[in-house]
Amino acid sequence: AKTIILINGMEIVGKVLDENDKFVRVGNPLRFDVQIDDKKIAFAPGPMSFAIERDQAVDINKAVVVTVAKTLKGLESIYREMTSSIVLPPSTGQVIL
Repeated sequence: AKTIILINGMEIVGKVLDENDKFVRVGNPLRFDVQIDDKKIAFAPGPMSFAIERDQAVDINKAVVVTVAKTLKGLESIYREMTSSIVLPPSTGQVIL
């Protein structure tokens, strides 16, 4: 997964399907939110919660993109859980039978 940071500060996490001079096409986009008061993080359907289907790809205009970067490992794990039907065991070194 990649994190796309927009000029308004919004962070979108998703699979970059295509990228050129004009847009970044992102599959399964989720908006990353940090709730500072509760010290929690959250993913929300996004970038436009009510305008797209959950698994629909969106084109984000490059004029509003600050950067495209590799998503932090912990956040990528949460993203994969939310967008996949595969459930992974916690990585605590335990063997689950």
